[in-house]
Amino acid sequence: MDFRNVIRNIYLNPRNFFLENLGVRQTIFKNTFWLAVAEGVSRFLKLILIIYVARILGATDYGKFNFALAFVALFGIFADLGVSQILTREFARENKKEKEFSTLLSLKLFLGLGTFLLILISSFFITPDPVIQKIIWILAIYTIISGFSGIIFAFFQARQKMEYQAMTKILEAILVT
Repeated sequence: MDFRNVIRNIYLNPRNFFLENLGVRQTIFKNTFWLAVAEGVSRFLKLILIIYVARILGATDYGKFNFALAFVALFGIFADLGVSQILTREFARENKKEKEFSTLLSLKLFLGLGTFLLILISSFFITPDPVIQKIIWILAIYTIISGFSGIIFAFFQARQKMEYQAMTKILEAILVT
């Protein structure tokens, strides 16, 4: 398929080209397109959020927020421990694995709650400031929610349906903003 045919296919039937897996090249292009759009929109919305939050909070409170954000980010690895990668790999090989999906979902729930408790307990030791502790707790809840969106992303990646992942990522960025 040459470049002119690609452009003609996009023009004549954009729905099929951007929402269906028709061939290897087209699927790669479609998935790359959707991931780039989602990443661009998500980063732009987060940039707006950071600028807005910095203006509203001021230097001191914004510093507290960033401290809490960095602290919670340290624990982010424990919320996944490679479960998303396992899901992507296994579901890309075979379509019907409902039992494995429920097992991985249960493991993800256990890891998320364990990470939440670890963050909650360690927040008492890291700072005596109750405002920072409350920010840490809120961000810890977001870590659990983000972990479950990671499972959804992994499932869509396994199915090579990046358009759904893109829509989910954009929706998540809109809700956070």
